[in-house]
Amino acid sequence: LALLKEHLKKIQEEEQKAKEEEERQRLLEEERIHKYEEQKRLEEERKLKKKLKKKEREERLKKEGKFLTEKQKQDKRRLEQMLEAMKEAGAELPSKEDVRKKKPIYTKKKKAA
Repeated sequence: LALLKEHLKKIQEEEQKAKEEEERQRLLEEERIHKYEEQKRLEEERKLKKKLKKKEREERLKKEGKFLTEKQKQDKRRLEQMLEAMKEAGAELPSKEDVRKKKPIYTKKKKAA
């Protein structure tokens, strides 16, 4: 009878240990899920903040009249590269002061018939 009670006690202890281990694993899993969700939420907030900042910057540039589309930026870079290449090749580029406007001609081109 004592052996039976001892055997029953061991079985109950093993079941208790198994339950405790299972509970510990469940808590670890919940904690891992919570950390993942928190990290995801922070990432979303960061992206939203970045997007809002970019939009505010674009609106400010549009108000100032300095906003350029991607194509306009590429054209500007290409033009600057061409100017640099011409300078390196030794081409004389007129400065803005040197460029003179043509004087308008006030005569009629068509002759009266």
